[in-house]
Amino acid sequence: MKSCIGVEIDWGPPFDMEKGAIKNLAEAINDLNPLFTDENYAKSKGHCSVIAPPIFPVYALPLGAPLNVLRFPFTVVAGLHGADEWELLQDVHAGNGSNPLG
Repeated sequence: MKSCIGVEIDWGPPFDMEKGAIKNLAEAINDLNPLFTDENYAKSKGHCSVIAPPIFPVYALPLGAPLNVLRFPFTVVAGLHGADEWELLQDVHAGNGSNPLG
């Protein structure tokens, strides 16, 4: 496992993000940016749907994303979360995971 530290993992294919889950997280962290909560507003700003707060991937993976998207080069029988480092290259949009533009 030590050889895997710092090595990017295969996330697998994109998966759908549900608008309600994005809105629920925005409300839970008290960040009511209309880009996160109002689809019409988000569309007026050039997005295909609401976008997720930047923390959403951290929230979504353990609480609802299909865990089979993470592919480790070893068998996982238990886990202990140590740390994360994220580099977000584009917005996470609600909807069809196969096309970030809708």
